[in-house]
Amino acid sequence: MTTYKVKSWPWRKVLPEEFEEGDELKEAVPEFEKVIQGLLDLCLEHPRVGKKLKKSPSKLMDKDMLDIFADDAGLGFMPDDDYKELKPDKKMYMVKMDTWRNNMLSQFKKRKAPSAKIAGSILKKMQEALVKMKADTKTNLEKKAAEEAHFKTMNKFFNAAEEEDLELMDECLKADPWLLNEGHKQKAGATCVMIAVRAKKLKSVKHLIEKKCDLAKEDNFNWTSLNWANEDAEDEVMAEIIKVLEAAGCPEGEGEDDDDSDDFNLAEAAAEMIS
Repeated sequence: MTTYKVKSWPWRKVLPEEFEEGDELKEAVPEFEKVIQGLLDLCLEHPRVGKKLKKSPSKLMDKDMLDIFADDAGLGFMPDDDYKELKPDKKMYMVKMDTWRNNMLSQFKKRKAPSAKIAGSILKKMQEALVKMKADTKTNLEKKAAEEAHFKTMNKFFNAAEEEDLELMDECLKADPWLLNEGHKQKAGATCVMIAVRAKKLKSVKHLIEKKCDLAKEDNFNWTSLNWANEDAEDEVMAEIIKVLEAAGCPEGEGEDDDDSDDFNLAEAAAEMIS
């Protein structure tokens, strides 16, 4: 085994520092260029990053773009020091894709390039790492697309409740019955009936109860719809909603303990999160 450290990002993150000697790879640079270009192509094919790059004649990238790509490729975010090595311009703090390419390739052209006996081993590890990055990117992008579609479906249903569009609510429930009691991750786990209560949409609240929504379900703050309603009990519409919830047997959640020493108001914090 021969010790050799590939210094450029992201290769130093994914490659070992010891390589087996093998058959000599005499024309190594063109082969390293191919695998490095494969990485750049993967970046260009990324739906968010590639779209921006294609609009830039100079293929300029900022760190946010590289972070998005790296995270989807299973690399985590790019360390600040690694980004600085690409020598971003002082005005916009952006780098050219060609600069990144040269940064990765330069080590294999200099006097400290790996010997021909281990170059093949390094190249193989780089190729394997690239295959994994491609697979991770595909998996993560598919996961994000599924999550986006999930939230789009939920938002359509929740928005319909806030607009008291009962017909659209029924259409949504017919297509996706799980919507009735699903907690919205972007709204602190609030269910649709909780959102309807907060929005003071009495028709939607009644309609969801008729659909047999789970009134005992709690959000991330251990609140039910009745907790939310009681926060504004003096309001005329909310007072009517409270009667409807109580008649339907809606319990109150215990809620989380308030930290009075820090003047922490749970109701305000929760409302801010789900609005």
